[in-house]
Amino acid sequence: MSKQLDQYEAENYRLAFQWNNGIVEIIKSWRASGEIHVTKLTKSETLALVSFIEGNLEEGGGVTGIDDWVDLV
Repeated sequence: MSKQLDQYEAENYRLAFQWNNGIVEIIKSWRASGEIHVTKLTKSETLALVSFIEGNLEEGGGVTGIDDWVDLV
């Protein structure tokens, strides 16, 4: 993964992704409440997530777009 930091802006929250030495950290920040949720995945969990995304977004599986995937986080 070449990007070290990326984010997705939605109407009511921001979802940020940060990669560091094969570990991904997912931060969901709600605009209205200011509440922040942080999920940190191990290297194995990160590889499983990448496999899931590749299999479902690129091959037209059950998840059809970023909004559907974000709902899973």
